[in-house]
Amino acid sequence: MTTGQTPEMTLQLAPDDVVQRLLASANVCDQRKGRDLAQLLDLSRGPWAGRFQVLGFRPGPDRSLGVVCLMRANGLLRSGAQPEPLDTWFFVLAVPHSYPLAAPVARFIRAIPYCGHVVHPRFLPDLTRLPAELQEHLREGAGHVCWVRSGQWTADASNSLAVAVWHVSRLITFAKSHGEAGSVNPSARDYALREAEAGRLPLGPPLPYPLENGAPGAADCTAATDEAGDDDVEWVGGPAAEGGDDAD
Repeated sequence: MTTGQTPEMTLQLAPDDVVQRLLASANVCDQRKGRDLAQLLDLSRGPWAGRFQVLGFRPGPDRSLGVVCLMRANGLLRSGAQPEPLDTWFFVLAVPHSYPLAAPVARFIRAIPYCGHVVHPRFLPDLTRLPAELQEHLREGAGHVCWVRSGQWTADASNSLAVAVWHVSRLITFAKSHGEAGSVNPSARDYALREAEAGRLPLGPPLPYPLENGAPGAADCTAATDEAGDDDVEWVGGPAAEGGDDAD
Protein backbone atom coordinates (compact mmCIF):
# COMPACT_ATOMS: atom_id res chain seq x y z
CA MET A 1 0.00 0.00 0.00
CA THR A 2 1.36 3.38 -1.00
CA THR A 3 0.49 5.98 1.60
CA GLY A 4 2.67 8.97 0.69
CA GLN A 5 3.61 11.29 3.50
CA THR A 6 2.37 10.21 6.89
CA PRO A 7 0.22 12.94 8.43
CA GLU A 8 0.73 14.29 11.93
CA MET A 9 3.31 11.77 13.15
CA THR A 10 5.69 12.72 15.95
CA LEU A 11 6.75 9.42 17.52
CA GLN A 12 9.31 7.74 15.29
CA LEU A 13 8.71 4.26 16.69
CA ALA A 14 7.70 1.13 14.84
CA PRO A 15 4.18 -0.03 15.77
CA ASP A 16 5.45 -3.34 17.11
CA ASP A 17 7.93 -1.50 19.36
CA VAL A 18 5.10 0.58 20.82
CA VAL A 19 3.12 -2.59 21.50
CA GLN A 20 6.08 -4.17 23.30
CA ARG A 21 6.61 -1.07 25.48
CA LEU A 22 2.97 -1.10 26.51
CA LEU A 23 2.90 -4.82 27.21
CA ALA A 24 6.04 -4.50 29.36
CA SER A 25 4.51 -1.75 31.50
CA ALA A 26 3.54 -2.48 35.10
CA ASN A 27 0.31 -0.57 34.52
CA VAL A 28 -2.54 -2.92 33.58
CA CYS A 29 -4.20 -0.21 31.50
CA ASP A 30 -1.03 0.10 29.41
CA GLN A 31 -1.03 -3.68 29.04
CA ARG A 32 -4.61 -3.57 27.76
CA LYS A 33 -3.60 -0.84 25.27
CA GLY A 34 -0.78 -3.08 24.11
CA ARG A 35 -3.08 -6.05 23.56
CA ASP A 36 -5.62 -3.97 21.68
CA LEU A 37 -2.95 -2.34 19.52
CA ALA A 38 -1.55 -5.79 18.76
CA GLN A 39 -5.02 -6.82 17.58
CA LEU A 40 -5.17 -3.77 15.30
CA LEU A 41 -1.80 -4.68 13.78
CA ASP A 42 -2.88 -8.30 13.30
CA LEU A 43 -6.03 -7.16 11.52
CA SER A 44 -4.05 -4.79 9.28
CA ARG A 45 -1.89 -7.73 8.20
CA GLY A 46 -4.83 -10.14 7.91
CA PRO A 47 -8.56 -9.51 7.34
CA TRP A 48 -8.08 -5.73 6.97
CA ALA A 49 -4.97 -5.90 4.78
CA GLY A 50 -5.09 -3.30 2.02
CA ARG A 51 -7.87 -1.38 3.78
CA PHE A 52 -6.42 -0.36 7.13
CA GLN A 53 -2.95 0.55 8.34
CA VAL A 54 -1.41 1.98 11.50
CA LEU A 55 0.91 4.70 10.20
CA GLY A 56 2.44 5.91 13.45
CA PHE A 57 1.86 7.53 16.80
CA ARG A 58 1.71 10.95 18.41
CA PRO A 59 1.47 12.08 22.03
CA GLY A 60 -1.87 13.64 22.87
CA PRO A 61 -3.34 15.82 25.60
CA ASP A 62 -3.78 14.46 29.12
CA ARG A 63 -1.19 11.73 28.50
CA SER A 64 -3.21 10.10 25.74
CA LEU A 65 -1.64 8.22 22.85
CA GLY A 66 -2.71 9.10 19.32
CA VAL A 67 -2.72 6.26 16.80
CA VAL A 68 -2.46 7.67 13.26
CA CYS A 69 -4.50 5.46 10.93
CA LEU A 70 -5.24 5.09 7.23
CA MET A 71 -8.52 3.50 6.21
CA ARG A 72 -9.88 2.66 2.77
CA ALA A 73 -13.68 2.71 2.74
CA ASN A 74 -16.24 4.25 0.41
CA GLY A 75 -17.41 7.53 1.88
CA LEU A 76 -18.37 11.03 0.82
CA LEU A 77 -16.49 14.31 0.76
CA ARG A 78 -18.45 17.55 0.60
CA SER A 79 -16.27 20.31 -0.82
CA GLY A 80 -18.78 21.76 -3.31
CA ALA A 81 -22.49 21.78 -3.89
CA GLN A 82 -22.81 17.99 -3.98
CA PRO A 83 -21.13 15.13 -2.10
CA GLU A 84 -18.35 13.39 -3.99
CA PRO A 85 -16.99 9.89 -3.44
CA LEU A 86 -13.72 9.38 -1.59
CA ASP A 87 -12.26 6.07 -0.45
CA THR A 88 -9.05 6.96 1.40
CA TRP A 89 -9.17 8.53 4.86
CA PHE A 90 -6.73 9.49 7.58
CA PHE A 91 -7.76 9.73 11.21
CA VAL A 92 -6.23 9.78 14.67
CA LEU A 93 -7.55 7.34 17.26
CA ALA A 94 -6.81 8.97 20.62
CA VAL A 95 -6.36 6.34 23.33
CA PRO A 96 -6.93 7.91 26.78
CA HIS A 97 -4.39 7.41 29.55
CA SER A 98 -7.05 5.53 31.55
CA TYR A 99 -8.16 3.33 28.62
CA PRO A 100 -10.22 1.14 28.70
CA LEU A 101 -12.04 2.97 31.48
CA ALA A 102 -12.51 5.84 29.02
CA ALA A 103 -13.43 5.34 25.37
CA PRO A 104 -11.03 6.10 22.51
CA VAL A 105 -11.78 9.18 20.43
CA ALA A 106 -11.60 9.26 16.63
CA ARG A 107 -10.87 12.43 14.66
CA PHE A 108 -10.44 12.65 10.90
CA ILE A 109 -7.57 14.73 9.54
CA ARG A 110 -6.91 16.10 6.05
CA ALA A 111 -10.33 15.16 4.61
CA ILE A 112 -13.51 15.18 6.71
CA PRO A 113 -16.25 12.72 5.72
CA TYR A 114 -19.72 14.01 4.93
CA CYS A 115 -21.51 11.98 7.58
CA GLY A 116 -24.14 12.65 10.21
CA HIS A 117 -21.78 11.38 12.90
CA VAL A 118 -18.72 13.47 11.98
CA VAL A 119 -18.37 17.16 12.87
CA HIS A 120 -18.04 19.20 9.67
CA PRO A 121 -17.24 22.94 9.79
CA ARG A 122 -19.67 23.73 6.94
CA PHE A 123 -22.69 21.87 8.30
CA LEU A 124 -23.01 22.62 11.99
CA PRO A 125 -26.31 22.05 13.83
CA ASP A 126 -28.09 24.42 16.16
CA LEU A 127 -26.36 23.91 19.51
CA THR A 128 -29.45 24.90 21.48
CA ARG A 129 -31.35 21.89 20.11
CA LEU A 130 -28.69 19.31 20.91
CA PRO A 131 -28.26 17.28 24.10
CA ALA A 132 -25.22 18.13 26.20
CA GLU A 133 -23.21 15.12 25.05
CA LEU A 134 -23.53 16.03 21.38
CA GLN A 135 -22.64 19.63 22.19
CA GLU A 136 -19.40 18.29 23.67
CA HIS A 137 -18.65 16.46 20.42
CA LEU A 138 -19.03 19.73 18.52
CA ARG A 139 -16.70 21.51 20.92
CA GLU A 140 -14.04 18.92 20.11
CA GLY A 141 -13.88 20.43 16.62
CA ALA A 142 -13.98 19.48 12.96
CA GLY A 143 -13.38 15.84 12.13
CA HIS A 144 -14.48 14.57 15.54
CA VAL A 145 -16.52 11.35 15.28
CA CYS A 146 -19.58 10.70 17.43
CA TRP A 147 -19.29 6.92 17.24
CA VAL A 148 -20.40 5.93 20.75
CA ARG A 149 -22.30 7.51 23.63
CA SER A 150 -20.42 7.61 26.92
CA GLY A 151 -23.03 5.42 28.60
CA GLN A 152 -22.60 2.73 25.95
CA TRP A 153 -18.86 2.23 26.46
CA THR A 154 -17.70 -0.55 28.76
CA ALA A 155 -14.18 -1.55 29.78
CA ASP A 156 -14.55 -5.25 29.04
CA ALA A 157 -13.23 -7.08 25.99
CA SER A 158 -16.47 -6.54 24.06
CA ASN A 159 -15.11 -3.05 23.29
CA SER A 160 -11.65 -2.51 21.86
CA LEU A 161 -9.67 -0.23 19.57
CA ALA A 162 -10.52 -2.55 16.69
CA VAL A 163 -14.23 -2.34 17.47
CA ALA A 164 -13.93 1.46 17.51
CA VAL A 165 -12.30 1.46 14.05
CA TRP A 166 -14.96 -0.94 12.76
CA HIS A 167 -17.71 1.39 13.99
CA VAL A 168 -16.07 4.35 12.26
CA SER A 169 -15.97 2.40 8.99
CA ARG A 170 -19.68 1.60 9.33
CA LEU A 171 -20.57 5.24 9.84
CA ILE A 172 -18.71 6.74 6.90
CA THR A 173 -19.94 4.06 4.47
CA PHE A 174 -23.51 4.61 5.77
CA ALA A 175 -23.70 0.93 6.65
CA LYS A 176 -24.97 2.21 9.99
CA SER A 177 -26.96 5.42 10.07
CA HIS A 178 -29.45 6.91 12.47
CA GLY A 179 -32.25 9.36 11.78
CA GLU A 180 -32.36 10.93 15.20
CA ALA A 181 -33.13 14.63 15.59
CA GLY A 182 -29.79 15.17 17.29
CA SER A 183 -26.92 14.94 14.79
CA VAL A 184 -23.54 16.62 14.53
CA ASN A 185 -24.16 17.05 10.77
CA PRO A 186 -27.90 17.31 10.04
CA SER A 187 -27.28 17.95 6.33
CA ALA A 188 -25.46 14.61 5.95
CA ARG A 189 -28.05 12.87 8.10
CA ASP A 190 -30.89 14.04 5.86
CA TYR A 191 -28.89 13.07 2.76
CA ALA A 192 -28.39 9.57 4.19
CA LEU A 193 -32.11 9.21 4.90
CA ARG A 194 -32.98 10.12 1.31
CA GLU A 195 -30.35 7.76 -0.12
CA ALA A 196 -31.52 4.93 2.13
CA GLU A 197 -35.11 5.38 0.97
CA ALA A 198 -33.85 5.17 -2.62
CA GLY A 199 -31.97 1.96 -1.84
CA ARG A 200 -28.54 3.44 -2.55
CA LEU A 201 -26.91 2.69 0.80
CA PRO A 202 -24.49 1.56 2.01
CA LEU A 203 -21.88 3.20 -0.18
CA GLY A 204 -19.67 0.15 0.17
CA PRO A 205 -18.66 -2.51 2.65
CA PRO A 206 -17.33 -1.46 6.05
CA LEU A 207 -14.32 -3.21 7.48
CA PRO A 208 -15.07 -6.82 8.48
CA TYR A 209 -16.07 -7.18 12.11
CA PRO A 210 -13.00 -7.88 14.27
CA LEU A 211 -13.32 -11.27 15.87
CA GLU A 212 -12.44 -11.33 19.55
CA ASN A 213 -8.84 -12.30 20.14
CA GLY A 214 -9.41 -13.68 23.61
CA ALA A 215 -7.89 -10.66 25.34
CA PRO A 216 -9.24 -10.34 28.88
CA GLY A 217 -10.99 -7.23 30.09
CA ALA A 218 -9.51 -4.70 32.46
CA ALA A 219 -11.82 -4.63 35.45
CA ASP A 220 -8.84 -3.97 37.74
CA CYS A 221 -7.71 -0.83 35.90
CA THR A 222 -9.43 1.57 38.29
CA ALA A 223 -7.11 0.87 41.21
CA ALA A 224 -4.07 0.41 39.01
CA THR A 225 -4.54 3.79 37.34
CA ASP A 226 -4.39 5.53 40.72
CA GLU A 227 -1.39 3.56 41.93
CA ALA A 228 0.76 3.13 38.82
CA GLY A 229 2.64 6.42 39.08
CA ASP A 230 5.97 6.36 37.28
CA ASP A 231 5.36 2.85 35.94
CA ASP A 232 3.14 4.30 33.20
CA VAL A 233 4.51 4.49 29.69
CA GLU A 234 5.28 8.13 28.87
CA TRP A 235 5.36 9.39 25.28
CA VAL A 236 7.62 12.29 24.39
CA GLY A 237 7.00 14.03 21.09
CA GLY A 238 9.58 14.61 18.40
CA PRO A 239 9.68 17.34 15.75
CA ALA A 240 6.47 19.16 14.95
CA ALA A 241 4.37 17.54 12.26
CA GLU A 242 4.18 19.12 8.86
CA GLY A 243 1.02 20.89 7.70
CA GLY A 244 -2.27 19.01 7.83
CA ASP A 245 -5.70 20.03 9.06
CA ASP A 246 -5.24 18.75 12.60
CA ALA A 247 -3.67 21.69 14.39
CA ASP A 248 -4.26 21.46 18.11
